[in-house]
Amino acid sequence: MVFDSHFHLDSLLQYLGLGDLDKIGKYCQERVAVLKDYRVQMAVANFCWASTFPMIDYLQEISQTSTIDLYFSVGFHPTLAGSVDMIFINRVLALLAAPQVSAFGEVGLDYFKGPSAAVQQQLLDHLLSRAASAHKPIVLHCRDHIGSWAASRDTLYILARHFPHTTKLHRHCFVGG
Repeated sequence: MVFDSHFHLDSLLQYLGLGDLDKIGKYCQERVAVLKDYRVQMAVANFCWASTFPMIDYLQEISQTSTIDLYFSVGFHPTLAGSVDMIFINRVLALLAAPQVSAFGEVGLDYFKGPSAAVQQQLLDHLLSRAASAHKPIVLHCRDHIGSWAASRDTLYILARHFPHTTKLHRHCFVGG
């Protein structure tokens, strides 16, 4: 079985200029059919950009008619820290209850680019404190400067305050060994 655990369908749709809902639905159904041809049986579409997030309402409908098991993760890319408001945060956290949403994220710390470490840490701490009750796996975006482990250390420290060590994690976008 082939399982794609992390792809940004929202970014692809935005790049292709598929803002019209009918076009999005048609395109997604075609692409999901292609995934099946490549023996992909399950996939998780990751949503973490505020500008593309509203599409998840419509993509949940697509997952119900998909030829593969299609799930979603919802979160905030760390480079958005400082630019998201509580209305958006509450909307994302509410979506964690949807059965098609299989994980929370991507969330994390990115010390390679983005706002200051303190701003990112504050958002991550707030998000994880509120998302813990959903009992979903976490998709962690964790990127350090080359030669540093600060983002990794800080991410694990914040995570440990809110989640047990048995929490399932999917970590990506890291620099180092």
